Formats: sequence, structure tokens, C-alpha cells
Amino acid sequence: MGKHVSVIVYGDMRFHDPSDTTVADPVARKELVERIAEEKPSAVQLTGDVPYRGSNAADYANYKLETEPWRAGNLRVYPAMGNHELAGGAEQGIENWWNAFPELRGKRWYSVALGSRIYLLQLDTMSDLTDGSPQRAWLDAQLRTLPKSVDFVLIGLHHPPVAGIQTRIEVDHNPRPNEIALRDYLTSVRPQLHAEILVTAGHIHNYERASVGNMTYLVSGGEERIRMRSNGPHRISTRIRIFLTSTISGSIWKKRR
Repeated sequence: MGKHVSVIVYGDMRFHDPSDTTVADPVARKELVERIAEEKPSAVQLTGDVPYRGSNAADYANYKLETEPWRAGNLRVYPAMGNHELAGGAEQGIENWWNAFPELRGKRWYSVALGSRIYLLQLDTMSDLTDGSPQRAWLDAQLRTLPKSVDFVLIGLHHPPVAGIQTRIEVDHNPRPNEIALRDYLTSVRPQLHAEILVTAGHIHNYERASVGNMTYLVSGGEERIRMRSNGPHRISTRIRIFLTSTISGSIWKKRR
């Protein structure tokens, strides 16, 4: 990695038969994939829901076909597990995920060093993140043994630990106890860490940003045909096509979308 490092975060693309436009927008998906390739990032951090139905190997075949520009550009791609990865059957879904990303076989959460100053932690919100769980113990060990050279930790996951609370529609997309426990843990451990922490999730097909416990939490919901999300008496319909870019130049961390 050079002095200037950029990481693009993208999620909820739900690769599927492009002739089926009822579950995702293949046009928007293609545009975002091509734009990411044009950006030539140092890494691509996927926050889950890569396939529409994880048990369907054809969805991963569409992922491979549509993301050919990434491989042509030799992009480093690091996925996280989402609920769609397990749709249709967890056992087959996990096997298909490992077939699509063979370097991860046997792992559902993992870490990657992007040079000496940036650490990428990809978590699995479909597994337990509460105190006493194997994943929490692993995460705690990762954070407490960070090399002194690491200045930034980028945590990627699917379900958001922090998000706007909905009371009328899509209340099932509100932060769950599993991720709230993660948020509380990160808040407690943050004062003991020397590195800056950025947490980026998906699941909500929109953009959100919040600061909790001296850490930044982002939601990068990728693309969605029609999005409706509001606490008020009226639903707001919008077309969402987003990915996020984090750029680190020297000691400066910049974010854009």
C-alpha cells in the first residue's frame, strides 16, 4: 500500500438474474460496479447481501459475471456475511459463499492488514456478537493486540449497530440486540485503543451517519429500486445508488459518498 489509501464500501447489491427487476435494480448495480472499477480503490469492503438468495449458486455466477471489471482491475475485495447470504438455507448459503470467496473457506469473520497503518475487520452479524461469544472474543483479541503502527481500523458488517430508529415502517431494520451489544462493547473499549475506528454497515438501503463513543458509524445501503423510509405520517420514495469511499492521506482521513 502506498501513502494514499482508498477503501470503497458497498453493500446490499443482491446479485441475481438481471432480467428480474423485482428484487433489485440491475442497471444501478452495473453502474456502481463500473464506477468502483474506475475509482481503482486500494480495497473494496462489501457489507453483505452480495447475492439475492445465497443458497442459489446462480446468483454468485451473476456476481462473478457482473464484477468482471473488478478482477480486470485487480481489485482487492473483502466481503462480510449478510442475511441474504443465508437465504434459502444456511448450510448451502455458507458453502456457496466460500465457493465464491475460496480464500475465506472455514472463516465467517476475519481481519486484513492494508499496509502497516490500516486494519480491516469484517464481522458476521448472522453469528453471535454478544459478550462470551467466539466472535466477540476474537474481536477483543484483535483490537487489544493492534500493532502500534495501525492508525485506522475499518470495521465492516451487515446489520447496523447504530441507525435511525423507525416506528412506522421497516421496524425490523432497526438495530438489533446483537449489534447493540457490539456498539456498547466498542464504546467501552475505545478509550483503550490508539487507533481511530470507523464502523460501516449495510442492511438499510440508504445513507446514514452518526457519532457514538468517539467513533463514526456509517450505513452504506448500496442500491435499491424504490426506497421508502420515514417516521412521519408520509412515506418518502427515493432512488438510492450509493457507495462510500474512505481515503487516508498521511494522517488525514477523508470520507465521501
